[in-house]
Amino acid sequence: MKLKNQRIAILGAGKSGISASELALSLGAEVSIYDEGISKLPDHLNLSYFPHFEMNLKKEETWDMVVVSPGICISSDFVSYFSEKTDLLISEIEFASLFFEGEIVAITGTNGKTTMLNALQHICNHYAVPSKIAGNNGVPFSKVVCDSGGSYPLIFLELSSFQLELIHQFFPQVAVLMNLSPDHLDRYSCLDEYYKAKFRIFENQTEKNMAILPSKLPFMHNKEIIAHRLFFSELENSDCFIKSSNVFVKGQLFLSLNDEIRFKLGALENLLPFILVCSEFLSFTGNQVLSALQSFSPPPHRYEWIASLNQVSYINDSKSTNPASLEKALDRQNEKVVLICGGKEKGADFSFLIPKMKEKIACLICIGENADSLFQLFSKFIPSHLFNNLDDAVFFAKSMALPNQIVLFSPASSSLDLYQNYEERGNHFRFLVKTLLNN
Repeated sequence: MKLKNQRIAILGAGKSGISASELALSLGAEVSIYDEGISKLPDHLNLSYFPHFEMNLKKEETWDMVVVSPGICISSDFVSYFSEKTDLLISEIEFASLFFEGEIVAITGTNGKTTMLNALQHICNHYAVPSKIAGNNGVPFSKVVCDSGGSYPLIFLELSSFQLELIHQFFPQVAVLMNLSPDHLDRYSCLDEYYKAKFRIFENQTEKNMAILPSKLPFMHNKEIIAHRLFFSELENSDCFIKSSNVFVKGQLFLSLNDEIRFKLGALENLLPFILVCSEFLSFTGNQVLSALQSFSPPPHRYEWIASLNQVSYINDSKSTNPASLEKALDRQNEKVVLICGGKEKGADFSFLIPKMKEKIACLICIGENADSLFQLFSKFIPSHLFNNLDDAVFFAKSMALPNQIVLFSPASSSLDLYQNYEERGNHFRFLVKTLLNN
């Protein structure tokens, strides 16, 4: 596709929008960025910028292409206006893929994507296999394409449902669905709509491509997936499964795990698809995988141990943005937990956690926009408290935790009520715990 002198509108002036603009400009397009709010753009961008779009648009304007950033809801009036002014409305992921010539391994799922992404790049780096990572991890795909001229041999993409909504031709050589659980119900009208967005990762693949997905969700077998399918689970009839500490691929022992490696990759739904990509696509042996993982460190804010104080461990799980991720954190607990939980209200159902909360939680501390609803749900079953901010919650947690217990910060909610992102939220928790140590 040639963009020279094409009129391109970019919706959203965040990282993805700016990177898409840089790529479009490098290909000779005439670019305008439209944003619902206002952002500071890099000085070097030679383009038109229109914040507060409703005050700046000319009704007669049309565009050859409109690229939508993932943070913008495609059902919004903002997007609807532009959809009537173009024949091509696409996502930033789709846009970047049009100019990328290498192989793509795309990873989606509700939880665990970034850990798997980083582990794949780590093993490639360990064995000098050129690769990049991009997508929902904070590095826009457009930036990698622009910086490399589109010719990088291999990229691992972390994809959210938002990034998959407006794809048309995008297809990865390997598509991985790690798991599915309710999330983003503030954006989608129903759970099925969210699941359909996730399944778009497979829709343009051919029989020459690879689809990796969990076998424990029965309806997946009936989906129209043309690519060669590989299933993983704890069941022995799967293409990849685990028995005791032994991982099998296509019925053959691939490697034996120790506790350290299992802790690094977390849940089985992180570990098993990672192994399938390593063995079936990258052609690594089990020994090579084990050797590389010895030096792998999981990304921060994912069940991250911060410190111990008075025989109490403080765990930062700020990446927990939905109830299913909290469930996985609780599954790792043998000790009683003082839990700090809450954030942006997304309409998620927490009720399925009641039995596990009753079993694992010594004290629940509710914060954030959904604090009241969490308190109303769980206070009938476990000691629960309400706080207006994380500072007060952490200091209260210190007073409540007994020796050999754990203070777990696992919000199970988006950070966008009080923070820019989960990293800022997790860094704040880390700072507060360090303050406790210094005092």
